[in-house]
Amino acid sequence: LNKTQIESNLTLLLDEIQDPGNLGTILRIADWFGIPNVICSPNCADIYNPKTIQSSMGAFLRVHSFKQDLSEFCEHIF
Repeated sequence: LNKTQIESNLTLLLDEIQDPGNLGTILRIADWFGIPNVICSPNCADIYNPKTIQSSMGAFLRVHSFKQDLSEFCEHIF
């Protein structure tokens, strides 16, 4: 994920979403609203947890999801 992709699109930053079902729902909502990038903190639930996959209803295939330290990400981008 480079700076140009971040500046030209909406990006959702998630911090410590621990329930895999909630994470999947957030991915599904991001997909619905056309948010192409989701950055998760290292303490978030696993993006590939079966419950996340099921609750995302396939959105995990369309939304680019990354795990990264959010403070480092924000310092690098902003």
